[in-house]
Amino acid sequence: MKDIKRLDYELMQVLIAIDEHRNCQNAAHALRISNSAMSRYLKQLREIFDDTLYIRRASGFIPTHKASQLLPMIRELCQRYQELENQFTEYQPAKSREHFVISVYDDFSPIIHKILNNKVRPFAPDMSFDIRILSHEYTTELENGNIEIAVMSESYTGAHLQGNLFAEVKNLYLLGNRKHPFLQDNVQVTLEDLFKYPYYEMDNFCDLPEPLIVSAARRRNQDCVIAGSTGSLASLACVLLDMPYYSISCNLFTTDYIASFPNLIYRKLPLEISETLLSEINTNRDIGHYVVVSDLNKSQARDWLKEVLIRELKSEWNRGRCK
Repeated sequence: MKDIKRLDYELMQVLIAIDEHRNCQNAAHALRISNSAMSRYLKQLREIFDDTLYIRRASGFIPTHKASQLLPMIRELCQRYQELENQFTEYQPAKSREHFVISVYDDFSPIIHKILNNKVRPFAPDMSFDIRILSHEYTTELENGNIEIAVMSESYTGAHLQGNLFAEVKNLYLLGNRKHPFLQDNVQVTLEDLFKYPYYEMDNFCDLPEPLIVSAARRRNQDCVIAGSTGSLASLACVLLDMPYYSISCNLFTTDYIASFPNLIYRKLPLEISETLLSEINTNRDIGHYVVVSDLNKSQARDWLKEVLIRELKSEWNRGRCK
């Protein structure tokens, strides 16, 4: 090892980013620096530690033995630095250049983009985002910081995850074509009516083990026809436009999207039916929608962004309830 005094916080962040992405270009993108700057920083790190640190392979960078030894200590140093920064410096969003990965259920994507454009970027113009749809097991990525923030239901798991409830769910909504029999005006729908018609599920990954309507039908020894499922809100709209199916949503923001199609409609289910279906959810948390973060990946910028998202999602949800 050569001059360790040359090692600063920025270089440590570079080393961690390379380890997380195993690719210099992706690491540079995450840190919002140029590829040439990334190459220069990696060269400095190699000189400081007198080691290659990473070996290029077809699958990506592979850490050397020395790099594997260094990384736990580097991560701890960065965490301590962030704690100092959080406690003793005033955060200024206008100077922030952080990049965040936000993973959401697809039906939250439109409102998240709206909040970022209208409530975040005017105050943090150099902050950047990747909005990704939750479609796989997310816990490890969220806990280790590859996903900084998630917007999802009460079903999240993970010992180091913290959820902030921004919308408690008490009502469910029927979605479908305007010509669907029980979406007509003055039609009083019953739970048994729902069992009789083909149902199309908006399937948010890791949300529920099965549709609530299926659980309710089984509990009553009745059958329920599941026509299909999708994780895409746009696909759901296309299906409901073309087929005599219906769907059920617990997301008030989904109703705004559905209402944007002239031939689609939504109706609030009777409270008794909503309560019956929601009772099928087995959880020790309040049923609703959460902003979820890891307690292992704290920073002033992330905490500021999290608070803005929680505040604005609450505001938008309450505004929707008043329509």
